[in-house]
Amino acid sequence: MLMAGEFLNQEEIAALLSQEQAELLIKANQRSNEVKGDKENWDGEPGTEEENKELSEQEGKLELILDIPLTISVILGKTKKPIQEILCFQSGSIIELNSLVDEDVDILVNNVLVAKGEVVVINDDFGVRITNILNTTERMLQLKRGVI
Repeated sequence: MLMAGEFLNQEEIAALLSQEQAELLIKANQRSNEVKGDKENWDGEPGTEEENKELSEQEGKLELILDIPLTISVILGKTKKPIQEILCFQSGSIIELNSLVDEDVDILVNNVLVAKGEVVVINDDFGVRITNILNTTERMLQLKRGVI
């Protein structure tokens, strides 16, 4: 969960998108850096006219979805309890989870596992530092296994 005033950088956003979209986003950033005179992130080879046209079309498609809100959830742990025990819950009840204190937490975007992270405390707020972003293959395996 992002804290107020915190934003994902371009690489983190790209990792959450599909591999193809991520590559196009990074290429677009490299091209814009080239135009601005920033040669640090540019590979030095100009794109062909066809590549530039495809990149421009893909950028336009990507811009259509950039303002769509996504639900980001962080799973600290899970447990199973019988209904009788759940009915006894009250304010102050403690629910023991099946995860360890220093174990990575699951980060889901629209209920799809996309990353692992560690819980951090910033001032009086909780946050999550992303430690591992699953690649497309890992995400598909998770979906097929029904792990989510």
